[in-house]
Amino acid sequence: IWVGVKEDTAVPPEPGPDEEIDHSFELELAETRSIRRAVELTPGDAGLKRRLEAAEELASSTLFGRLCSAARIHEKDGRWESAAEAWARASGERPRELTPLLGVAYASCEGVVHLKRAAEYARRATTLDPKSADAFALLGRVFLLAGLSASAVGAVESALRLDAAHPLANALARQLKLR
Repeated sequence: IWVGVKEDTAVPPEPGPDEEIDHSFELELAETRSIRRAVELTPGDAGLKRRLEAAEELASSTLFGRLCSAARIHEKDGRWESAAEAWARASGERPRELTPLLGVAYASCEGVVHLKRAAEYARRATTLDPKSADAFALLGRVFLLAGLSASAVGAVESALRLDAAHPLANALARQLKLR
């Protein structure tokens, strides 16, 4: 089971077939564990606490990048369930990032379809960035796949208000006979 970088059991995703194993992440985790232990032994040391925060941020950033890369590799290989899971883990590391939310929603519409999960992440994306035509268009796609035409129309119209030339929104608009 995946656990985030603030836990001692964090494990990086397996490298893809074309990736070399990069041990820098393991070194970052080891350093983070060492600093965490030092903070436990000397809780009043503000300098150590700052070093721990910096080490945790570096490890989190590395983990986020690796998860996004793994998700893209899974997408390229048509492994949609694995892609959705990698995007979800990336979203857990950076909940205020739009890309992983959209990634989960998109991957959840492909392969073995998980419309409930797709809708959840697409809605979160529209809440996070209400000016994202991508998020509203993807939400419209999810609604259309779920057979919720009226909701799809609303989401697609929102996407088109934000970007009248948005390719997915326009394709969905034609499918919904809005254009």
